[in-house]
Amino acid sequence: MGALDDLVYAARVALIAAERAEAEVLAARYARLATQIAATTADLSTAIAAAGPDAAAPGWLERQALYAQLQRGTGYQMRQVGRFAATRLAAQQRRMLVRGEAGGLALLRAQGAQADRLDALSARALELEAAARLASYDLPRTLPALAIQIVRIAAAKVALLGLAAGDIGERLRRGFGGVLTRLLFLARNEAVTPYRDATAAVFAANGVVRWQWFTEIEQVPPPCGMCVAMHGQIFAMDAAFATHLGCRCLPVPVLAASALPVQVGGKAWLDVQDAATRKLVLGASKLQHYESGLLQLQDLVGEELLPDGRAARRERSLVELGLDRVRPAREVSR
Repeated sequence: MGALDDLVYAARVALIAAERAEAEVLAARYARLATQIAATTADLSTAIAAAGPDAAAPGWLERQALYAQLQRGTGYQMRQVGRFAATRLAAQQRRMLVRGEAGGLALLRAQGAQADRLDALSARALELEAAARLASYDLPRTLPALAIQIVRIAAAKVALLGLAAGDIGERLRRGFGGVLTRLLFLARNEAVTPYRDATAAVFAANGVVRWQWFTEIEQVPPPCGMCVAMHGQIFAMDAAFATHLGCRCLPVPVLAASALPVQVGGKAWLDVQDAATRKLVLGASKLQHYESGLLQLQDLVGEELLPDGRAARRERSLVELGLDRVRPAREVSR
């Protein structure tokens, strides 16, 4: 059991390192994009300020050459970012498939099983599945469309509300920051998903019929409530590891019912934690509902389908659960 914990911990450390390496590269490329559009942004801001109330008139922005130039330039640059990101993520996928196969073999051997590598046909199927998932993101098309929309909204609001000239740059920075965050989440997803897929393929190829959900519950800060709820649950080998975007949980093989890899489930673990840890996992409102008995830990697990048809899970909100937000009690002044 200790060896399994060590292996899963080492895998998680490696996944985090892979994510951070890609994040640094993508962020650097993104920073160059921001620099390239800064001059046009400043010129358009000045033009809007000079126009005064006229800038709020319908069609004024569309007649401005600087506005058209900013949209074209942003769309072109974001298309380049999309192509660059897709190439980086494809290379990352290939690396993580290799690591996932090695990780799956190590988990089996740690439990005393003989394990063989994947055959060429199975390995190729994993590569094609990963490539199809990346293609479904269509980054060279979706990123420019999103970026142009951000430019339109930012410029229109600055013109309509008569904001200070510098506000358009700040609004663009916030909007593009959201796009970068999406890219970084995809980088995380394309580190861990191919790893999981390859690990599961190794289990299946070596006759494993069940796997167990492993959440590294001792990490700091602790994982989300949904992942804690899933910790220790057992699934048939053909069940997909459906989870939320960016999740770092991993499957471990169940080789014998009498020797489960995870022997203490998520609820049992949570119930013996101190109040501070439980609050980090659940949040203040959900914790109060949990401790009052109105909320069961498994209630947090929501299921959904992603746009490409794949199954996923996510933590359900208070609204979905039909529960109210618990507001902290106010101190009574004397």
